[in-house]
Amino acid sequence: IENVVLEVPFPKSVLNVTLTCNQGKNSFDPVSKLMTWDVGKIDPNKLPNIKGTITLQTGVPVPESNPTISVMFTINTLAISGLKVNRLDMYGE
Repeated sequence: IENVVLEVPFPKSVLNVTLTCNQGKNSFDPVSKLMTWDVGKIDPNKLPNIKGTITLQTGVPVPESNPTISVMFTINTLAISGLKVNRLDMYGE
């Protein structure tokens, strides 16, 4: 799997997102509130991992949000349909 890019929209109450990833690069746009993680090519021996801290506006309750995470990728010389995600781990630590 190559050219893997994830996009996660955050609520307006988010001021900043500080992230660390073990593959690729990530960025957060404080105006659009969009986090982009450009993973690149996935190394099967080292699965991609990202973690970090979200800073909210003072006095604002934690938003009840289930964002839609967009994932774009390419698989060279393969045509598929009906692809299903087997596992996605997310932790609210």
